[in-house]
Amino acid sequence: MNDFDSLEEPVVLSPERRKRGRCKEHHKREIQKKIKYSGDGKVPRIGCIHTAGRNTALCHADQLTDADIATNAKKFYETPSKVAQDQFILNLLEVGEPHRRRKKVENHDSQKTRNVEVKYTLLTEDHPRKVKVCKATFIKVLGEHSLISSLFFQ
Repeated sequence: MNDFDSLEEPVVLSPERRKRGRCKEHHKREIQKKIKYSGDGKVPRIGCIHTAGRNTALCHADQLTDADIATNAKKFYETPSKVAQDQFILNLLEVGEPHRRRKKVENHDSQKTRNVEVKYTLLTEDHPRKVKVCKATFIKVLGEHSLISSLFFQ
């Protein structure tokens, strides 16, 4: 028979845990986030019909080439992190106060008074130059995004 009473080895606790740790990357919710913020299957395109003769101060989308549009979409979706995508969007927006206030209707309750003016721009291949575009083109090129949606639907 074995006699275990004579053993005098102290019990040593190991600092490592015995269970396998959780890997947050493989959770279903995290996988869905990666799919949502990746550019897979999204085709960027110009979303307006502005030409050189119509509304030239508003939108210069006709100056953008297909390579410019592809470059903007590629840079936007190259990191699937929402924070990095938000930063990219904010670099393309110019936010300021409206220069003019027009009285459009006599009933002031139905007129919206906006305190913020947002100008939308997209990058060109010669990077420092930005082209001013309308909201519809900005949304179509970059796709649906939570920050874009929160800016537009306030």
